[in-house]
Amino acid sequence: MIIVATCNLCHRDMSDGEVDGHRRDVHPDISADGTRESDHSRIMPDAAAESIRPPDAAGHPRAAEDA
Repeated sequence: MIIVATCNLCHRDMSDGEVDGHRRDVHPDISADGTRESDHSRIMPDAAAESIRPPDAAGHPRAAEDA
């Protein structure tokens, strides 16, 4: 099974093992910890967004069991 990652800067798919090389080659202004050197913004992994649940119809955060 090939695990695929998507670059959240250019949206290119690659294997997890290629991510660090891709970041060095294609996005040299991003340091290894995900910080953009030009403006010090932080690149967050896609997995971080997976745990964010949209609010319910009333705008309240959903509990994990409501997902």
